[in-house]
Amino acid sequence: VHGGSHVNQPISLGPTMIWLGVVFALASAGSDEKIGMDGMNMGPQGTVLLANTVLDGTQSVSATGNLNAEGGKLTLSACLTVNEKPIGSLAFTSISSSDLCSARGLSVSGQWLYVAEAGNGGNLCLEAEGESLCYGDSGRVSRINLANGNQEVAASGLPATLSGVEGVGPVFSLVAPNGDLLVLVGGPTSVSLEEFASVGVAHPERLGSVLRIKRDGSITRVGGTVEYELAHDPDTFGFDTNPYTMAFLPGNNRVVFTDAGGNSVYSLGLDGTLTLVGVLPSIDRPCIPRGVGPCTPIPAEAPPGIGPPFCCGFNPAATTYSSNPVPTQIVARPQFQNELYLAQLSGAMWNSDQASIYQLSVTPLRITGPFISGFNSIIAITFDGPSYLYVLEQNFFGLGSFGGTNRLSRVTMANKAVEYISTNLNYATSILAVNGVLYATMNALGGCAASVVKADIRTASTATILRNFGPNDNTCVRWTYESVSNRLTFASAVGIVSSDPLPEQLSSPATTHHIAVTVKKSPLSSDVTFYFDGKKVGQPQRIAPGVEECAAGATKIGWGLKGEIEEIESFADDLTPQQIADLANS
Repeated sequence: VHGGSHVNQPISLGPTMIWLGVVFALASAGSDEKIGMDGMNMGPQGTVLLANTVLDGTQSVSATGNLNAEGGKLTLSACLTVNEKPIGSLAFTSISSSDLCSARGLSVSGQWLYVAEAGNGGNLCLEAEGESLCYGDSGRVSRINLANGNQEVAASGLPATLSGVEGVGPVFSLVAPNGDLLVLVGGPTSVSLEEFASVGVAHPERLGSVLRIKRDGSITRVGGTVEYELAHDPDTFGFDTNPYTMAFLPGNNRVVFTDAGGNSVYSLGLDGTLTLVGVLPSIDRPCIPRGVGPCTPIPAEAPPGIGPPFCCGFNPAATTYSSNPVPTQIVARPQFQNELYLAQLSGAMWNSDQASIYQLSVTPLRITGPFISGFNSIIAITFDGPSYLYVLEQNFFGLGSFGGTNRLSRVTMANKAVEYISTNLNYATSILAVNGVLYATMNALGGCAASVVKADIRTASTATILRNFGPNDNTCVRWTYESVSNRLTFASAVGIVSSDPLPEQLSSPATTHHIAVTVKKSPLSSDVTFYFDGKKVGQPQRIAPGVEECAAGATKIGWGLKGEIEEIESFADDLTPQQIADLANS
């Protein structure tokens, strides 16, 4: 099912007014064709014309219900308000060998890019929850020199477990001010340390811990979560702890890290003092009724208390279930010393669009609440400067509400606009932005065929959407910037027009500029004038009358997204600071 949706568009049939709405469209099993409807109008001979926002084309439904292609692809669809249309594409290329084992978190120190490897377990095995769980010392941390590409092992012989295909072991690393390597090790999940010791594991206490590795290779345990989880069980879901990522707090003498198993966030001093920062709230969701969707495979006579959580154990009396919130990545916002952001994994399958990014305050250190919501299974986040936050979502087992194994998006911090980027990422578990380059792990869920890849995020697309603005999300106004020609394009209900070349190249998305247009409408034409940082760019661009659609080639379609642009009677050639501020906030 591809979730398209525009509803309740009035269509006039002489004296009769009817309302039609496209609720959803189905793709045939095994078919590559996808359908996403976003607007309709009446066509000839009783047909209904539909705008297909996935195929960038138009289709028609005949009076007998047949779906047909109608015309070619649109040459410009910048005005369609479709959140999941990518703003550009990134082609990632490898910078490492392809033999990393269960690659996890990425971090940087100086010219070195560090990648934690959760390993592939070992030969000390026990039974856990009906599966074989094997322990070994295959965990390690590798590093890549960003200046010359050289790759080496920074630390090895670290604890690692393997159950099925997914390794649990070193998940993140940071370089301490004195040069020691701090390694966060995942596990032991819901298995006790005594069980590991019973099969011969020498240092089970290193699971679920931060380890300090000195230059001479010696390993000491700074602290961990097992003892606290056993004593307090902060999320009340029972013993389960599995640290995932960490970050330095200001001063670099404490780290803050997530516990994906215990749904908690902790801070740990380098002296070993552990403090609970907070627990993410569980997500209460309606039960999927017995016999519906994924709750159908269980026979009708199955007793209550079994089955997936979202089936509520097939208990007819249950109405809601609690979904684990699962914190994943925690990062600091550059140039904002006291701002931390925390990603949440929840949001898979029937919990779609439930994952949030939370904000943390530093003084006092606490979770202050959601910053932005509506994601699916966030596995990693990273900042490219203070203005943009990149979000990596996962769909490893087909539980997400999007295609492929990963989805990458960019959040503009100023207005929380979310824009999607098409990539070739596959089973990526981590992302890290460094000086305009985005690094990621590839094929990293399990096994020893992972690699580190990179792409230049500041040249992600020759046409970059700068901002969507207007009274509401349905206003047909869209800015794009063509880096090759160095021109702005402004698309609106009056038409599409491009500026003269700008006075400077927009090479960095982190740079803030004030961009405005004035639109003077008359019966014969519309004049559009561009302003860049308060200065007029070239002469007014004239649009001939009769152009009343958002996208070229779409004149047959009533998109239902036209927005009125208020006429501004007059402006001086150069805008005043107050006029710039008024336009920026309009």
